[in-house]
Amino acid sequence: MARGSALPLLCVPAVWAAAALLLSVPRTSGEVEVPDPNDPLGQLDGHDSPIPTLKGYFLNFLEPVNNITIVQGQTAILHCKVAGNPPPSVRWLKNDAPVVQEPRRVIIRKTEYGSRLRIQDLDTTDTGYYQCVATNGVKTITATGVLFVRLGPTHSPNHNFHVAFSRRS
Repeated sequence: MARGSALPLLCVPAVWAAAALLLSVPRTSGEVEVPDPNDPLGQLDGHDSPIPTLKGYFLNFLEPVNNITIVQGQTAILHCKVAGNPPPSVRWLKNDAPVVQEPRRVIIRKTEYGSRLRIQDLDTTDTGYYQCVATNGVKTITATGVLFVRLGPTHSPNHNFHVAFSRRS
């Protein structure tokens, strides 16, 4: 091929089809320019990343997800503060599985800075690693926080009850 001429490239995504289900993948096109290998600005060395970047696109956390230790029965709020262009979507995982919302107990809300996960009436089964996964179509990032729910003090109605033993002869 002559220097400076165009070379059409076809990029076919690898897809997995279960049970002979045909997956539809949208087509896209674009141009990639390979720099002149004799131009020092166009050379890569072993420390450079060959992955192209898109100017103006970004995705990052504004602060880490908070770690919380809290007493059973209370409410925990985890924040996922993220910024990106394009604006990201956020989802929550608990121990690598999607967080399931429960009416009036486990609530996920979109906020101006990302997302908030609120868990009310905490139980020790709520203890775990909570991940905020943010994606904007260009990049995906994750941040993890730990929620530890501990047992609170137990109160019995007879907490001052005193047992006396006597010896019979």
